[in-house]
Amino acid sequence: SALRSAINAGDVCHQWEVVLRSLQEMRAARVRLDDDAYCAGARACLRGRRWADALSLLQQARLERVVPSTSSYGSATSSASGRQKRQHTLQLLEEAKSHRVLMNEGMFSAAIAACETGRKWEKALDLLGQMKTSGFSPTLPVYNMAICACESNDQWLQALSLLAELRLAGLQQIGRAS
Repeated sequence: SALRSAINAGDVCHQWEVVLRSLQEMRAARVRLDDDAYCAGARACLRGRRWADALSLLQQARLERVVPSTSSYGSATSSASGRQKRQHTLQLLEEAKSHRVLMNEGMFSAAIAACETGRKWEKALDLLGQMKTSGFSPTLPVYNMAICACESNDQWLQALSLLAELRLAGLQQIGRAS
């Protein structure tokens, strides 16, 4: 339909206003929206730095009994910053798990970043372990975020253990200015 085309074009062209308006018009016309439409809307909102609107779309999808996909959750978690947004990232991660949505590398990375800045070292280590058991190889930046989460909470043995893992994985630690 023309509105679906407007959603896709708005997503590609970073026009979050067009996407939100098109989604509203489709809902008003009682068109059943699918995950792809909500995902395109969330991506456009995130590109426009409209975090609250992206979360609102995911919430609306759930209310309409549309289960967001890995892509939708990944879009929503990918640009978290600030205290409240970090908490939303971790909540979205738990919600995705409860819907049995498969996690992707970006979701794990965003959640570990939220743990680093939120000083949640135990959760960061748990997520790092989950990432590995899910078949993903953590990258150097992911290890660094987990190490920083440990350092900021004076968990030196954990940080040193992660450094040892880095060496075994053949990765090099990036220095951090204190």
